[in-house]
Amino acid sequence: MARSASRVVVLLPLVSAAALLSAGCDSTQQKSARAQVQATRLLASRRAVLVARRDPQVTVLSAVVVRGRRRGGAVVVRLRNAGPGAVNDLPLSVGVRDKRGGRPQPLNARRGLPYFQTHAPAIAPGATVTWVFVTRAKLPAGARATASVGVPSGPLPTRTPSRTLPEIVATGSAPAGNRVTATVRNASVVPQYGLDVYATARRGGHVVAAGRAVIEHLGTGARTTLHVSLTGDARGATVSVDAPPTLF
Repeated sequence: MARSASRVVVLLPLVSAAALLSAGCDSTQQKSARAQVQATRLLASRRAVLVARRDPQVTVLSAVVVRGRRRGGAVVVRLRNAGPGAVNDLPLSVGVRDKRGGRPQPLNARRGLPYFQTHAPAIAPGATVTWVFVTRAKLPAGARATASVGVPSGPLPTRTPSRTLPEIVATGSAPAGNRVTATVRNASVVPQYGLDVYATARRGGHVVAAGRAVIEHLGTGARTTLHVSLTGDARGATVSVDAPPTLF
């Protein structure tokens, strides 16, 4: 399989937007910067992403496979940023190995996937986030997940000295069957676009179900409720919901 790296050139408008926010008003420049971020991400999602060189500051703490009852599945990845500043938009590759081992089978190394199904969300320095990849592909029994976070091939960095990120508050109900009702509130002054919402169900300390949904726009101070479908078996499980920010 030919390797194709994503050219992620989004930090400059992100930083520009953050600088503009310090002025305390939602200016035309801010709106233009946000639109530029969205356009850049849309273009990037049209290319396949495969991590060729790992990022030394972002650690994969765990990667767990959840299989669907008939087909499909999810991979739940825990990421930690050990660097001095926030990171964003780093390419993220996931795959599975069957129980016999061997080379991993890539799951998200194809074009046309949603942007944050091939890239990590924003992570504050010293913070840990949960990221969920959902697939319709049939995963082999006993499969083990692999995950790696890379550095972009583009000319711009994906780091900022900022040590804080916009506060996005996400909570979830107890699962009803394999569906969770999530409430997400933007407690920051930065509007969010293309906000991924990840739900993870655990029982006895083990991940047993997971899912993903998207909020296209969540304005400053806004709150919304949505349903997240879970892959796996969430009966009797405790659910956590995460919604890492996409703009800061």
